[in-house]
Amino acid sequence: MFSRWAPLTAILALCATSATVHAAEQWRLDEHRPATWDDDLSQLEAAGLGQSRGNPVIPSDDEDLTAAPRTTRASSDPTVLFLNFDGAELISGPDDARSNVTTITNLSGPYPPYGENGAKRQAVMQAVREDWSAYNAVITDRRPEGGDYVMTMIGPGNPDNDSKLGIAVLDCGDTRTRNNVVFAFHSSSDSHTATSTATTISQEIGHSVGLEHVDQASDIMNPTNVGGDPAFRDECLPLSQGAECPAQHEAECENPEQQNSHRELYELMGPATPDASGPSIELIAPLDGENFETDESFEIVIDADEGVTVHKAALFVNTVLQDTDDAAPFGWTAAQSVSGEYELRVEVQDTQGYIRVSNTVTVTVGRTSPLGGADALPPSTTYGAPGEPEGCGCQSDSGTGTLPIWAVVLVIAAAGRRRRLAS
Repeated sequence: MFSRWAPLTAILALCATSATVHAAEQWRLDEHRPATWDDDLSQLEAAGLGQSRGNPVIPSDDEDLTAAPRTTRASSDPTVLFLNFDGAELISGPDDARSNVTTITNLSGPYPPYGENGAKRQAVMQAVREDWSAYNAVITDRRPEGGDYVMTMIGPGNPDNDSKLGIAVLDCGDTRTRNNVVFAFHSSSDSHTATSTATTISQEIGHSVGLEHVDQASDIMNPTNVGGDPAFRDECLPLSQGAECPAQHEAECENPEQQNSHRELYELMGPATPDASGPSIELIAPLDGENFETDESFEIVIDADEGVTVHKAALFVNTVLQDTDDAAPFGWTAAQSVSGEYELRVEVQDTQGYIRVSNTVTVTVGRTSPLGGADALPPSTTYGAPGEPEGCGCQSDSGTGTLPIWAVVLVIAAAGRRRRLAS
């Protein structure tokens, strides 16, 4: 159980939203857009960026894969992504992560380890898990004892000694083998951040299931290091070069020269799902059925079994994702709420990538009548501008209009940080 609890502080007020989306799909949508995403190559190079993530290797049509046959995997089984920071002796041949065999011949032989910076290694692990949190994937830095897995060799093993950051074989539709070996040319002592290293790792893994480079800085599959924290984007984006896997792209975008990285990974791996068989989490405060005055604060507190190490927590109010927290302690304190009934739920992502869902707790704010809420605001009402006592006005994702349905704004202040998130 969590032995110490110090909840964060938040202010809840009614605003609007237009969609209800599972946390696994939303956790990466709060990205911060850096100015470098708009820079040209010379500007990126001046900022120490602009390195290339190498074009994927196109496999030979006559490549013999009998040494690494595909095995049967249930659709519900997660894809296992093994991050090898410790080096290995690689053998040349058709990819087989289980036997340290790589198709990329000039990378056979001893491959160096990442290095001794344990804190940076863990930060890279967390960043990779963040990249893949929406999908049915498990990220580990320990070699699996059995089954299929993609292995990423992470270390300063670039044989060309140039600025290329990584390389992989392109496996359209993940049809060649489920035991690909890919490469991220990073070390614990280089100048790249954990996020930049994770982007290289995630892009090379993406190539191993048929994703190609796209011309969009905010997508992980962009071939140039542009800084920031890109994601697998849920939109059809133009490919940087001609399509090598057109059927895979056309299934999600109609145009085979475009790629929706997010949707293709959903199709290949499936969405992340709660692990019902594993250790559980519980929303222990507030209590189900509690009532609070509109100016009364209350804590939102979770507790977890011993087997759960929380990586990130997400708060849902009335099924709408309101905030995520990626640093312990995890929690919120709600205050200044508009009268009404609220369903609270928390989802956590553990350090193995699994998402676990708490129980749902229903609370009321302001005394409601036996007939179902005489004090509650009608859902068809449009509320006032932010800062007005009768409520707050929010805009849709397109930035236009005030929507007449309920949601929440959270203002969080903790440990010297302050940020505002609005639906």
